[in-house]
Amino acid sequence: TSKIMSTLLEAIVILVGGLILALCVFGLCRPDRLLKIVKSVFEGKAGMSLAVGARIVLGVVLILVAPESRFPFAFQLLGWVALIAAVVLPLVGRSRISNLLEWFECRPRGWIRGWLLFGLMFGGFLIFGEY
Repeated sequence: TSKIMSTLLEAIVILVGGLILALCVFGLCRPDRLLKIVKSVFEGKAGMSLAVGARIVLGVVLILVAPESRFPFAFQLLGWVALIAAVVLPLVGRSRISNLLEWFECRPRGWIRGWLLFGLMFGGFLIFGEY
């Protein structure tokens, strides 16, 4: 069962990396649409819970797979950063995060695409670290 659990956790990391890659590619093509989707999801009733839950799952999974990954220290560090972000996010509050999303929406599209390129690298790093 340990091997099955390890394989499942690795698959989760690869899936999350692939999801990040897909969202970033979509955002590079349609940055306005991606921002609208993110805002609508976050502003929904389950938005904060989804944001916090995703960070908790990612954080725990990264910490657990770290020893077997290509980049154990980086995966462990990213896992702890995700867990800290899960705690901090509700403390920051929905209104401040909505303000941040509004601010982000007003940035030039080239600037937004630059952040999405960073996201592409992050998603690729997660997948590469597990293969």
